[in-house]
Amino acid sequence: MSDRSIPNRVPVIASLGMVALCIGAAAAVRGGNGPMPAPEQPLLSSLTQEYRRVAEAIHSSVVTIEAHNSARLGLRTLAPRGLAPGDEDALRRFFGAPFTPDRGRDDDSVRRFDPTPRTGSGSGWIWSADGLIVTNNHVVADAEKLVVRFSDGRELPAEVVGTDPATDIALLRVKAEHLRPAVVSDEEVQQGDIVFTFGAPFAITDSMSQGIVSGVGRQTGILGMGGYEAFIQTDAAINPGNSGGPLVDVHGRVVGMNTAILSSSGFFGGIGFAIPTAMIQPVVEQLAQSGTVQRGFLGVTIQGDPELVASFGADHGVVVGSVIPSGPGAAAGLQRGDVIQEIAGRRIETVEALRFTVAEHAPGSQIDVELLRNGKTRNVAVTLGRAPGSGAEADQVATPPAREAESMDSTRALRELGIERMSTAASLGEGGAGVRIEGLRAGSVLAQKGLQPGDVIAAVGGVEVHDVAGFARAIADHDLKQGVRISVRGQDDLERYVFVRLAD
Repeated sequence: MSDRSIPNRVPVIASLGMVALCIGAAAAVRGGNGPMPAPEQPLLSSLTQEYRRVAEAIHSSVVTIEAHNSARLGLRTLAPRGLAPGDEDALRRFFGAPFTPDRGRDDDSVRRFDPTPRTGSGSGWIWSADGLIVTNNHVVADAEKLVVRFSDGRELPAEVVGTDPATDIALLRVKAEHLRPAVVSDEEVQQGDIVFTFGAPFAITDSMSQGIVSGVGRQTGILGMGGYEAFIQTDAAINPGNSGGPLVDVHGRVVGMNTAILSSSGFFGGIGFAIPTAMIQPVVEQLAQSGTVQRGFLGVTIQGDPELVASFGADHGVVVGSVIPSGPGAAAGLQRGDVIQEIAGRRIETVEALRFTVAEHAPGSQIDVELLRNGKTRNVAVTLGRAPGSGAEADQVATPPAREAESMDSTRALRELGIERMSTAASLGEGGAGVRIEGLRAGSVLAQKGLQPGDVIAAVGGVEVHDVAGFARAIADHDLKQGVRISVRGQDDLERYVFVRLAD
């Protein structure tokens, strides 16, 4: 954006390197086996100075956001599997409900929580000198009034320019000029990088914590099936109120935005998540221009099971499970069973990679798709459509995860798969191929793959089946220990592939 001023990069030496220099200096001073003389200055004083310079570089670009009368306050949280998310008071505390003295106790240190949310506190950072502020969507959602507090003490009302729930990003505007925008890094962070979080944890403004990048590309499921997640994981402390604040590198540049924590109590437990700037930048630019985010639409369902991909003779890619009639993919000639291996020059390894790549392109743009069909590589040009909503886009969404079938108890091959009853399907569209599952044993191999009673098996190993006897013969013709690909039509009328293998 033309109105964003980029201050000089802060020349900060990486912390670990500084520690190494300090240790080396100590060894040089000590020399031999003699005792090391007391230094005139602490050996880590230079490291402290560098940390201070990081704080100075970002300090005036961080803001606190007050969301009044908001029904959604605090920080996104997800409980570890198998653990309770904490008691009612902990959750109220986490989502910003105010303290009130417990009148039933004389001890003022004992407090309870008024469940009526009044004001929630989050964080944000200055995007442009003319008043654009970036924060999380969940910080501002449902707020009736927003107030932004700056590092110099000014408080200004803010309006929402636009939000994108699919990435949990929001853009605000205040009436101000000559603000100091944060410097946004164009480099991807890596595991082990030193990072700092800034914001207002528990409404304590102008707060800083330090840690490392624990991992990248994390998917948590917190944004739902239609969400786009590739979080930076960090052990730098993130607490309620930090949401929307910047995650900063050793040069004082923003590399992400604090968004969520993994916690059983609602408080920081060593695992926090931040949205990377590579995802933030294109979203904010669209919000600033139009107030909305439009993503490209390929018009297919996709599957990324490695065994399924390999069954088509491919060493990487994702499988087209079905093609939406009259969609962009259908118009370009994409077919069920195509293995998409590259889009717009980017190698596709996973479902997530395809979703992100398609979403980066605007509706109406043309992308080159490289795919494998019947063992041969093809290139197809697809003109993307407009995604039907900021959520469950039909393409970019993997076939729903496995669901356990209802419990149920008949020829040996079918029994091995867990099928207890089948019938020849009727009115199945063109060709009328398929057999319907009427009973399926819970925990069986097909149930684990997500099949359930009512699903129709249309083909085995690429060959259509038309009745139960034909299906049984087709299954018997394959070594189930090696595995076989079957084609399934679910009760939602969408088709998908399933690769079935029996354990040795």
